[in-house]
Amino acid sequence: MAEEKTKLTRDGTMQVTAKEGIGYLESSGKETLLVMSGLKDPEPEPPAKKTKLAKGTTMVGTAKEADRLLGDNRPDADAMTRGQQKQIDAISKEAPSTPKKAKLAKAGTMAVTAKEGAELLGKEKLGDTRQETKRKAPAAKPAMKKTTTMEKTIAE
Repeated sequence: MAEEKTKLTRDGTMQVTAKEGIGYLESSGKETLLVMSGLKDPEPEPPAKKTKLAKGTTMVGTAKEADRLLGDNRPDADAMTRGQQKQIDAISKEAPSTPKKAKLAKAGTMAVTAKEGAELLGKEKLGDTRQETKRKAPAAKPAMKKTTTMEKTIAE
């Protein structure tokens, strides 16, 4: 047992003096000297407080100011770029062409058309539908299957 020595380390005189000096400077409030000499890490600064913007400088205020400045020269809402705005301006400056109304001849009115239809149809009576009209038409007499003597005589 005598051969085994305890391995306790002792602080040397310089180390003890340095620790005492650091403790003394901290207690007296001279921490800036410790930071400058590199014996202590600097404390992180608290985050800076954001200054509140006055209500006049917010986006609403900026939009109002832009409206006041632009006046009637406000760009089109559909234009995303200045080039698109120029194209929209060029289109709006073109004179709109007014389509000419076609003059209707008096012969093309409904009354004239009805008269023409009556002339074409003559005395033929029409039904409400095509099927009814076909039913009303007189059926053609079927051809006789046997030729009678009267027909033979007529044919000669």
